[in-house]
Amino acid sequence: MDKIEVRLTHEAAQKTAVNAIYAAPLNKDKPLVMRICVETRSMEQNRKIWAVISDIQKQVIWGGKLRDRETWKNLIAFQALKEIAIEEDKKDFNMEFLPTLDRQNVLSSYISTRIMTKDVFARLITVAERFGAEEGVKFSDEARQIIEWGRHYDYELTKARAVKREKNA
Repeated sequence: MDKIEVRLTHEAAQKTAVNAIYAAPLNKDKPLVMRICVETRSMEQNRKIWAVISDIQKQVIWGGKLRDRETWKNLIAFQALKEIAIEEDKKDFNMEFLPTLDRQNVLSSYISTRIMTKDVFARLITVAERFGAEEGVKFSDEARQIIEWGRHYDYELTKARAVKREKNA
């Protein structure tokens, strides 16, 4: 059976998902797995963040040298996750730094953007834009369009989080 992915946004999609479950074969030796979770970032969002990060990577010296894209992605992702944790009143947000197996270096625990939700990913873009502005980065036209999209998306999500907090208070 091929992989089936359904975005549950309306009743017809929900019925499609239920029908797919009933049509799925039962097999004790090779069972199928069903997961329902919040949608993670899209390939388009992934492309967007790399366009913004590329401009930062080419222009900002950090810790005495230009850094690669993965390093910038991790720095920006860490800051975005930290900000979201603080907004959601999760006061503690710590990243672990562990000695390597030969005890010669220290390595941070890995941050994966692959499993991030779309709202967290929008925050990555706004954090990257803010940091780039503080460092004097001249963003490309493509990056500026992406930044504008990220600002709008993050703004709407920030408003929704505030409403949720007020209801819970």
